[in-house]
Amino acid sequence: MERTIIRDYLEHGASTIGFNSIHLEDSNELVYYNNTNDKFVRFSLDSFTGIEYDYPDISLKTLTLAKSGKIFGSLNSNTIVEISPTTGEIIEEIFVNDSTLDFLSYSESTGRFYWLDNASDNSVVYIYNPANQVKTAVPFQENFTKIFTDY
Repeated sequence: MERTIIRDYLEHGASTIGFNSIHLEDSNELVYYNNTNDKFVRFSLDSFTGIEYDYPDISLKTLTLAKSGKIFGSLNSNTIVEISPTTGEIIEEIFVNDSTLDFLSYSESTGRFYWLDNASDNSVVYIYNPANQVKTAVPFQENFTKIFTDY
């Protein structure tokens, strides 16, 4: 079911919403990490109010939401972590990578994490399986729809 939210700016005022926001359907909230002032933010789409949690010296990037409601992100651009959707606290450190984790994705059906490394001349898609702690590197191809079923 789709729904449209119409906002009355005269009544509620303007609000800044994070570019990489994740929508939590059960609570109708957006969650995101504000890198400018190191805050994890929960923003209600019902009341148009937000709650901020301070996290000095921590930089979360690339938040991704699993169907189960778990939120994953990259901490300081090199560590995969699970994050509490309520407070933004780090629940678990899952994997430390030796390079930057940009564009982090998670497949709930396989339980694997995926990210793209553009730093070298040849881009590489990395796949990490927490179940057996194996990290696989696959050369990036323009059309790689079959790539994820092979690993």
